[in-house]
Amino acid sequence: MQAITETTLDTVLRIIRDHTMYDEAELDLDSDLEGDLGIDSVLIESILADVRQALGIADEPSETRRFQTIRELVTALDHMPHTPAPLPGPAAAAQPALTAAQPVARMIIDLFCKHS
Repeated sequence: MQAITETTLDTVLRIIRDHTMYDEAELDLDSDLEGDLGIDSVLIESILADVRQALGIADEPSETRRFQTIRELVTALDHMPHTPAPLPGPAAAAQPALTAAQPVARMIIDLFCKHS
């Protein structure tokens, strides 16, 4: 039996709990999603969409029909290519707040000096 990645398992369980309001103790890895947990195909699709988004997995609707249990789902997800979340880009260099106003400020100072 394949080892299940803890991160994938945690993500799947969290999303299933969010969608179904089950407690974690109620979610057995070998429970049938539809038969034991009452998760219908529409809810499964919604759960899978959130799981794919959270894990960076491409949408493959034909794959969803294969999963009967949480364990089967998590194992399959662990074998799908994941796209890591994009890293934040470099922070833009901080610009002085008065950059656009500097010519105006210079003009005011020049006028003040000229008329004083």
